[in-house]
Parts: sequence; structure tokens; C-alpha cells
Amino acid sequence: MATPYPLFDAGYTLWKGDVDTQLRQLLGVSLRELGVAERELLHRYHHGVSAFRVVEDMTMPVAAD
Repeated sequence: MATPYPLFDAGYTLWKGDVDTQLRQLLGVSLRELGVAERELLHRYHHGVSAFRVVEDMTMPVAAD
């Protein structure tokens, strides 16, 4: 199955590093330790979601309905 994203993207590497660094500073864990799927990260990056938004989504509690 072909991937819709490039095999290597330096911008993605930097973006992912920003997300990982922020998570380590805020929670003391990495993306790998949290079990975040690479495909989900690629999807968010290629759809223009900022690194800050990704970190916010992972660190903010979900509101109960």
C-alpha cells in the first residue's frame, strides 16, 4: 500500500522533535512511551496542525459530556 506522504520530510522531523520535547518537559514522557502512532502524527503534520496544538490535545483533560 502506497503512503500518501513523502518518505522523508525534514520539516516533519523538526515538528515531531518539537512535540516530543514539549511532552518530555510537561509530562516527563516521550511520544514513543505514550504509544502515539506515527501515522497519526504524519496526518496531523500534513494537515497543518501545529506542534503546540498536538501537545495541547495530549495534555489537556477531556471534558465530560
